[in-house]
Amino acid sequence: MNQLLTEKEVARALNVSVSTVRRDRYKDRKGLVPELKYSKIGSCVRYKPEDVQKFIEQKQAA
Repeated sequence: MNQLLTEKEVARALNVSVSTVRRDRYKDRKGLVPELKYSKIGSCVRYKPEDVQKFIEQKQAA
């Protein structure tokens, strides 16, 4: 089973602040689609490493 990533780990991988990662996630509350897929386990937010890698590859290709 793959290890899920915290928002701090995702921010480090993307070289952005944790606030930027959170801001993307809050798009979901406004009816918009967040760029990064995430899961909530209780109050914890986690990201799949393969989703983060796919996001990075999409941004590099653009």
